Amino acid sequence: MTNIERFSVAYSDALIKCIKKNPSDYLYGTERVPEMVAKFVPALAKGEAQLGPASRAAARAVGIKPTIGAIKSFLTS
Repeated sequence: MTNIERFSVAYSDALIKCIKKNPSDYLYGTERVPEMVAKFVPALAKGEAQLGPASRAAARAVGIKPTIGAIKSFLTS
């Protein structure tokens, strides 16, 4: 499994948990998680996305610091 795949799975799991915990914080439901992951992970790899609770949780789940630099490095290696 590539780093992008590992992060995508972790991000999907974290995003689902975040949406279920605080649905009013999101403009979409869990049915749109695959679409959001497909858009957000490439943006993170380019350093073009801001970190939220789900991306920070995903970073911790794959064993990296929850920073844009660490995530970008992980996704592009």
